[in-house]
Amino acid sequence: MYATIHMYDSVRNWPEAAALTSCAVLMGCALFGLFRLKLWGLVVCVGANILVAWLAVAGTLDLPDLLAGGLVATALIQLLIPIPIVREIARSLRSKRLPA
Repeated sequence: MYATIHMYDSVRNWPEAAALTSCAVLMGCALFGLFRLKLWGLVVCVGANILVAWLAVAGTLDLPDLLAGGLVATALIQLLIPIPIVREIARSLRSKRLPA
């Protein structure tokens, strides 16, 4: 939504609109991978959340402070969600390596 607003606003906002659009596409790809229960979806999701938080904190997205803070907060929360999944993956990999 904000990418469209930046594109409509003026030509000078094209870099910000491109950053917002690429973040949306990356999150869409991550969502597709997560729905298919693929590991790459989890990796892309974590990477996309780190990217969104970093771009919001750095001011690259040119968003109001309240909205940028909200993006950072939700990105950080979404980084906490896959911790149990990663823990179980690591646990299953460890158990496969140990001799029975």
